[in-house]
Amino acid sequence: MQPLNIDKAGAVRFGEMERDAILSYGAMNLTLDRLLLNSDACKAFICEKCQQILFPVTRPPNADSSEAIRENNRCRMCEKNSTFGVRIPYVLVYLVSELAAVGIKFQFSK
Repeated sequence: MQPLNIDKAGAVRFGEMERDAILSYGAMNLTLDRLLLNSDACKAFICEKCQQILFPVTRPPNADSSEAIRENNRCRMCEKNSTFGVRIPYVLVYLVSELAAVGIKFQFSK
């Protein structure tokens, strides 16, 4: 999510043109920092067998949401306990759930 306006906290909007300029310059660490780490990073758990994200993620990303998922790390599709964690933007978690709602299967890979 982007800030609505520049406020006293110093939040500045980071749009597509800024992203494209940084990518063309080759500053991948800055891109990772601005678009993932300081934006909406969350830890998601992926089933190693069926390569799908474990649901549900019931809250916005914080320390408690990853702990809640880790407690129930059994995949409901294949009934396996083998999972691995990835750090992804929360908007990707939202996109995967939207795609699942219309019947599109999104798979991750290691």
